[in-house]
Amino acid sequence: MAMTLKDTLAQLESLGNEKVRAHNKKYGAGDNQFGVKMGDIRKVGAKIKADDKLAFALWDTGNIDAQFLAILLFKPEKLSRDEMDRMVRSVNFVHVADWLNSYVVKNHPDKESLRQAWMEDDDPWAARAVGEKLGIYRNYPVSKGCTSPFAPIWINEMVRRQS
Repeated sequence: MAMTLKDTLAQLESLGNEKVRAHNKKYGAGDNQFGVKMGDIRKVGAKIKADDKLAFALWDTGNIDAQFLAILLFKPEKLSRDEMDRMVRSVNFVHVADWLNSYVVKNHPDKESLRQAWMEDDDPWAARAVGEKLGIYRNYPVSKGCTSPFAPIWINEMVRRQS
């Protein structure tokens, strides 16, 4: 039986944790959150499996816990280029952006053309999805054999490994 948005939000709310909420706020999250631990979000996601309809409904709530869960429920190959672009631009919390980029954007069929477009974009969330303009982690030291977390290097390495 498919979970409804109301049931899913109630389950997330019941898993909320004050320490996690405080941690999220420290890193820029607003009040639209329950403070669910990542492990608990993963468990809920494993029970639900892929469900694009529920994932979009969760994403559109703007609740960061619901968005984390939505990221786990999306099948990137089913998302249109416009849906992917809209999601990247609607992010409002850095950790959600990181999960979206790691779990969905990197597996999207149009990732390269989106990356090219986002590199020239003024939207900070779109620019962050490729990391080139912002230069976050550009000079980050890594051990020999490890991949730099600088997005252009990391994305190219992940694409190379998939080939």
